[in-house]
Amino acid sequence: MAVETLRPNGAGNRTSLYAYPATNNWDRVDEDPANDGDYVYNDAGEETDYDTYALPNSGVGAGVITNVRVVMRGMGDEE
Repeated sequence: MAVETLRPNGAGNRTSLYAYPATNNWDRVDEDPANDGDYVYNDAGEETDYDTYALPNSGVGAGVITNVRVVMRGMGDEE
């Protein structure tokens, strides 16, 4: 069984969050391994703000997908 990891490679349909340091949001969340030096965040506390990201096409080829695993990483507010 093939295993493939897809990481963001572009902006999606919505970019409501802020990037630190300021640049494209998608390239703040695409690194491997993950780091705390660049990230996206919500400055105003709006629960309706979010980003979507483009993903590359799968290189696995034809077949049946039996599992999809989504991994997210977050940090809490320091207040």
